[in-house]
Amino acid sequence: ILSWLRRRAGLPHLKPTPRVKKAFLGSGIGLTALTLAMAKAVPALDENGNFHGCKIPLYPFCKICPSQQVCPVAVGGPNNYPGLPTWEWGFGFFITACVLLLSVFIFCFLTSRRLWCRLCPMGIFPGLFSRGGMFTLRKDNLKCNQCGACTEVCPVDIDRVRAATEDSDVTGADCLLCLKCLEKCPRDKCLSLEHADFTVTESRFRAKHEPASLRKTHD
Repeated sequence: ILSWLRRRAGLPHLKPTPRVKKAFLGSGIGLTALTLAMAKAVPALDENGNFHGCKIPLYPFCKICPSQQVCPVAVGGPNNYPGLPTWEWGFGFFITACVLLLSVFIFCFLTSRRLWCRLCPMGIFPGLFSRGGMFTLRKDNLKCNQCGACTEVCPVDIDRVRAATEDSDVTGADCLLCLKCLEKCPRDKCLSLEHADFTVTESRFRAKHEPASLRKTHD
């Protein structure tokens, strides 16, 4: 919804520089480490949910995750709003962190594409296992002319797909597998999505530009 509002308002999306990307990655790793540290303390909670006198939730990141503030309202309306954490949680840490991250969340979506995804621990941690996973984004380097269409449409500004010249596996930790690069690639079978060595879909120039009658014939 926030991305839609940005587009409707005609606001341009900002493209972070490599230095800014590294800063976001460092911040995301720090947030991930904090989340894991709080989760580590959960088994040590007493019967009142306190850790050395400080009350922390069973799932700490869920208490400050901006999506918990936005998604229930988007799905069920204002009556589903969960409310901010109370001051008793972490001596006010969670309500402060929740407001701060919610502000960053809104700012990210109103100024860029998927900027929050560079910070969210739920994206960073699984991203470490992207390479070697069941789904693989592959590129035929001999067919690629490095036109840059894939980089232009990528919501997280990944340049790996365009820049790769030898490695056929171009799946990256930041990749969301939205397949916009595959959809916009103008080279037949240059990019493909594979699952356990089975080709699920691939880039097709002809299918996107031919009349419907010819497209059906080729299909």
